[in-house]
Amino acid sequence: MSEDFRTLGLEQGATQAEIKKAYFTLVREHSPEKDPEGFQKIRSAYERLRNLSDEERTPVTLSFPKEEAASELFGAYTRSMESRLYAQAASYAEMGTRLYPDCESFWYCLTNAYMLNGKSGNAVKAATELVRLNDSEAAYQLVLGQACHERGFIKKSLVPFSKAYAAGLRDIDFELDYSSDLLDAARYEESSRVLLELLSRSHKWKQDELEQALYAIFLLTNIAEKKGTSPACIKDMLDVSLSFVSRNQRLFKDEESVYSCFNMVSDIHHFTKHEKDVFLHYADQIDAVFKPFEDTFDTLDIKYFKESMQLIIMKEKYGFSESLLDSLGCCMAYTSHPDQVEAELLDGALLSCQLMLLAEGKTKDGICRLGEILEKNCPDFYAPLADFFKRVRFGTDLNYLKSKMLKAYKRRLSQYWDPTFIAYAAAYPNDMR
Repeated sequence: MSEDFRTLGLEQGATQAEIKKAYFTLVREHSPEKDPEGFQKIRSAYERLRNLSDEERTPVTLSFPKEEAASELFGAYTRSMESRLYAQAASYAEMGTRLYPDCESFWYCLTNAYMLNGKSGNAVKAATELVRLNDSEAAYQLVLGQACHERGFIKKSLVPFSKAYAAGLRDIDFELDYSSDLLDAARYEESSRVLLELLSRSHKWKQDELEQALYAIFLLTNIAEKKGTSPACIKDMLDVSLSFVSRNQRLFKDEESVYSCFNMVSDIHHFTKHEKDVFLHYADQIDAVFKPFEDTFDTLDIKYFKESMQLIIMKEKYGFSESLLDSLGCCMAYTSHPDQVEAELLDGALLSCQLMLLAEGKTKDGICRLGEILEKNCPDFYAPLADFFKRVRFGTDLNYLKSKMLKAYKRRLSQYWDPTFIAYAAAYPNDMR
């Protein structure tokens, strides 16, 4: 069991809230698609550590034969489960299924004990027998789906999961498992429906459930990037995610959770960029929803979010290159916090951006045109570059200006090879010779 705590990066004896938070943070970093082995290891550790008492796991009512042997076996099973002696609990449940093969409750207990003991293959067999005895009980369909999910039988888990969901069973862990398996099976619209229903329910979210909600939004970002996801579905994702944040601002008590949510919502928003009006509408919405957090967290900087979104529009409309957008973004990040940045780094970021503008504008008129576009659409991005555009407009020799700036830029690079202002060097390596 101590190995499971280490897998989740926790000290032994961590609370259920800490276990839950660690799990849902880690699975965003080790998704089933990108790191299936790591995901399975994290998932297995979580399943063994989380509290899975019968009462919490499902709404099923246990019923045993009215015989002393049955009562003693269930008592021994319960004491073993409470002591986290899951292998021992499984042995008592196995005896119960041999003595009373038609007793659904012993099969149900056996499935739970196998799951907690890491015997997911045995759990699938026990749950299959449980459903054979009574396939109309939604809670039994749920444990079969969970056992299949834990074993990695994704397609096999979907049938019992769908029956449990259709019967009205709702549990956050179950809904996340179900939507994750639908996603893995490329059933993207069904997966998004489950997640959207979860996030939009009139459920009073608790503090220790925030990581689960963030994981639901993370799964939505994965669906948004899939080819064929409809624009209407992406709009629904944005509406529901933003509504969730608005309704539950009290839960976001640290900067990490705000940034994580903000970045995921921004990722979904990116997929509306081909519809300019929609893109800008949601940029306004995102800005309005996250703006209040700036008053709580001094270092939280969402101030220039809308301007950043406008830059992406300008890429589509005016052909701004990715390198120029990167340079403008880095320049803005530094100039918006001049008191927190070394003068040499700030100077390097400005030089990189100015050289990029010279290269992409080519002529005096072209460079001035870029300045007019920035000034009109993104005044905050234009402000730190205003003097540069003035020099171009009233100067006479662009080659001399470029030569002088390039010399200073190379000097900065030799002192600080900082990734935030190497965009020009990467885009125009010949100028670095």
